[in-house]
This record gives sequence, C-alpha cells and structure tokens, in this order.
Amino acid sequence: MALLSDTKRLVNHWLTSYNWRYQDATLDELPHFKTKIAIDGFGELGVHFLHQEATGNAKENAIPLLFIH
Repeated sequence: MALLSDTKRLVNHWLTSYNWRYQDATLDELPHFKTKIAIDGFGELGVHFLHQEATGNAKENAIPLLFIH
C-alpha cells in the first residue's frame, strides 16, 4: 500500500510537471488495434490495445508487457 506522502508527491508531479501532451503524442505514434473478446456469461468485450514489437538486439531480451486499466 502506498504511503500518503508518496501519493501526494506523485499527484503533485502529475499536476505540475508531467507532460501529458507529450506522452499522448508518443502513444499516438504506436500502432493501435481494437478487437472483441468473447467472455462466457458476459458476451463480447471490446478492447483497445497497442502493439509494438521489439527490433534488433532488443528483440532477443524483450519482455512482454500487458497493462490493463
């Protein structure tokens, strides 16, 4: 569990110095995809994801990441 002081410091960083527009632009440069996943008892769930393969030497040591929010 995060300490309140750490959370306040992070929120302050987001509000005062984090460059949201730069991060948005960087993410927009990556390939975006949409698909539907069938879930028993629920139906279809629409998902939006980004996919970027590692290249060159980085490909050999790449670690797959999945962020869900």
